[in-house]
Amino acid sequence: MTTLTFSQKRYLAALYILQLTTNEVRAVHVARRLGVTAASTSVALHALRGKGLLCVSGTGALRLTAPGLRLAEEYCSRYARLAAALIRLGVPAETAMDDARLLAHSLSGESFVHICRACEKAHTSSAPGNDPASAAGHGPA
Repeated sequence: MTTLTFSQKRYLAALYILQLTTNEVRAVHVARRLGVTAASTSVALHALRGKGLLCVSGTGALRLTAPGLRLAEEYCSRYARLAAALIRLGVPAETAMDDARLLAHSLSGESFVHICRACEKAHTSSAPGNDPASAAGHGPA
């Protein structure tokens, strides 16, 4: 199992998104997307390359390897699910996205699954027509 830092996961996610939207991803694109220096980007990309998650063509184009793509998709999926769950719980979108970024990195797989289930359950039970008290005639009216 490849262990990645929070920063490395951010770079993987940026590469993944750029790879989906750009024909040829370059280090400068990654640096711009993340708002970091070229030097920081170079160090991070070198580390990802060393872990076998990224390859660089002879022309300098960047491409995630199969393991890199898998990890990036997993991280982005966790982020998206957590952000959506937090928004459903009433957290403002900007805060939810910031918090989801941290949570996606920090949570174990088990905690992630339980949190998502709890959020989905809370959202489903609060949907109109799903209030057991109202259904049983015990609502406020």
